[in-house]
Parts: sequence; structure tokens; C-alpha cells
Amino acid sequence: MVNGDLKRTREGQDLDDEQIPPHRKTEKFQGKMIDPQRSASIAIGGAVEKDTEGDGLELVDPCPNALCPALRDAHGDTINSLLDRTALYSQGDISARFDSISNALLSGYYVSVIHGSSQTDYEILELEFYLQKARAQRAVGDIAALSAPSQPRSVYMYLRKRPPSSLATSPVFRSPRIELDLSNPETKANPTHPRINFVGKLYRYFAYQELLIANRRIQTFVGLYLALVEGKEYEPGSLKVRNELRKLTGMKDTTLATYLSDYQHGFEKGKLADFVGALGKGASALVSAYLRMMGTLGTVLEAP
Repeated sequence: MVNGDLKRTREGQDLDDEQIPPHRKTEKFQGKMIDPQRSASIAIGGAVEKDTEGDGLELVDPCPNALCPALRDAHGDTINSLLDRTALYSQGDISARFDSISNALLSGYYVSVIHGSSQTDYEILELEFYLQKARAQRAVGDIAALSAPSQPRSVYMYLRKRPPSSLATSPVFRSPRIELDLSNPETKANPTHPRINFVGKLYRYFAYQELLIANRRIQTFVGLYLALVEGKEYEPGSLKVRNELRKLTGMKDTTLATYLSDYQHGFEKGKLADFVGALGKGASALVSAYLRMMGTLGTVLEAP
């Protein structure tokens, strides 16, 4: 989801270049990090187009909590050093690194698209991480992997640092990833089963939650709820947490009450077996079933 101003810079134009009025559209970008033993795919959601100038940004510190305020004390890490995962051995190390990468990208980078003589910078709204086995590498003698494309490229896309005056100020939140459930036939109703942990991981990172609530409202709601109750300031299911969620999302109070009731029902009374295999098919697309599943996983994985 995107919402904002788009400004394209053309060859020969000064800073007073063409301004396109505010609008809304959807963009999708894909990127990958790969090390010799595993890879992590990053799905990047589109965002607000910005006019930018200058580089020289330092990246933000990692934040271990579900609610991650952007722009804390900056340090000298580069995005390349954050993407180097060769020294990461534990799940905790990997999760902390995902926090660092997400804070850096969501707060400190644009996705810059160059098409001919025009350039557009997109502010990233959300990221998703997926660990997978690395594919077999090409043989060293296979020069086809190094061959240039047969046709010149007309569109280029790369990460561009924001100038200090344009750093994002929205907090960064975590949530479960989109469209995941426990219906895989190999999944077992066991808290230690990899699929149970895979679905429960908060490996989707997002900012400007009010722009994402319409078409990703279930996962966004779960992420915001967990961020609030993990901070110990809000009692799970309380009127106070409902009021704060209403401020963050703009959702109606009756809708929030239903969402909270479904999540709490799963947390208190849910049985993992009710969401595994054929019984769990389609849960990610049904609001009540998904929230009860995530509440049940919250109990199993010791979430609030």
C-alpha cells in the first residue's frame, strides 16, 4: 500500500522538477540474502514515494521487542555487514539480525527505481523473512552465470540511503507472516514441530500500520496486540489495550472487540490439534479461525 507524493527527476531538470499529486497504489519488490548454507528471502512491500537527495545515513540499532521505535542511537553498520550471516549460529542470533535489517531498511533506505531518465524513490512499508535451504551453486566453469543479458536493461532498482532529513519516524512493529497456516499434511500437533514454530514466528516487519490495516488487517492486528501486551503496560484483552489499538489502526471498536475475543478464546481454550492438517486448511483467510489459531499458538509458544 502506498500513500504520498511522487516526484520524478529527469535529466536537465533542477530541484523544482515535476510534482505528481498524492495518490494510492500498490507495489511489490523482492530481494534475497544468501550465505553458503542457507538463504533468507525478503518480500518487500511498496510504500510512500518520496523526493530525496544526498546520502550518508548511519543505520539504527536493533530492537529486541515486538514494538521497535525507529531511529534510536545510530551506529556505523552498513547494510552489507547486516546481510552477512556467516557468524550467526542460533535462532536468537538470526532473529536479532532480522530486527536489525528491518529497522535499517524501514527507517533508513528507499527502494529507488530508475526508468530511462526518471527516478522514483519508494519508502518501504513492510518486509517478510523466510529461511530456506540454499540452492546448489553453479559450477565454477559455467560462465553462463556471468553472461550479460541479451537486451540492455531499461529499468534498474536498488536500495538508496535516505538523507538525515528524511529518516522515517514511524515505529517498526513485528507480526506473523501473511497467508501461513498449519494445514500442511506433514505438520504434527507438537509444540516442537518446525512448522508450528515457523507459522508462529514474528518475521514480518512493518511501519505506518494505518496504511496496511485494510488488506493485511489480521496479521497487522496480531502484531500490534502482541507489541502492546508484551510491554506489560497493557493487560491482555483489556479496554485499555482495545482503545490503544483503535488509535493505532483506526478500526471500529466493535471489530476490535470481536478480534480480541477470538484471540483470547484461542489463547485460553484453543487446542493445537484443531488447526493442524486438514482441520486447519484455510485458517489464514478466515478472520475468526486465524485469530483463534494465533491465540492457541500464543499459548503453545508462550506468547502473551
